[in-house]
Amino acid sequence: ATVRANLSGHLRHPPVVAGDHLLLHVQHATNSTLVAFNRSTNSTDFIASSGPSPALPLRVSGGALFGDGDHLTSVLCEATCRVQDRMNATTNGAMKRDRSGSVWFPINTPGGGWTSVEVSSNLTFGTTSTLVTSFDTYGTAAPLFIGERMYLGNDAGVLLAHEVYYADPPPFVYDPMATVGGAVLAT
Repeated sequence: ATVRANLSGHLRHPPVVAGDHLLLHVQHATNSTLVAFNRSTNSTDFIASSGPSPALPLRVSGGALFGDGDHLTSVLCEATCRVQDRMNATTNGAMKRDRSGSVWFPINTPGGGWTSVEVSSNLTFGTTSTLVTSFDTYGTAAPLFIGERMYLGNDAGVLLAHEVYYADPPPFVYDPMATVGGAVLAT
């Protein structure tokens, strides 16, 4: 094995691959740093300082989303990697995209809950919303989406099923006997 970088911190999660870069969220005693390791040049580039206790990063087209005790940060990688957007957030667990492209993450505080944020194709953040329940507490588990249900779990071991999360558009079904204007099309 060959040491490629010594980042003077803790790597709690696997790197995220973004082109020639490996994106790393490095935990330190009181904060964290976002770093890009260029696999072609074997060099590291500092991207940003951030909060404590990194969350599991989420790979998205063109980069990744990183969460921690202070922020949700989007990093966009082209020739170099840079912070594209940042919002105040407290998430130390996992994140998940829903079918609409919004990203959901647990709020890891005594009051708990889950946040949803729209993420554009250029990795900027849009509208946010918060889902709260009477069972909220610390949380690190991302939601699971199945059909019209969203399953939520928290650090107290409570699993919730949130019904009618959103309706899918009706699927396109080819029907060779379709009617148009009252006439039957025949082959």
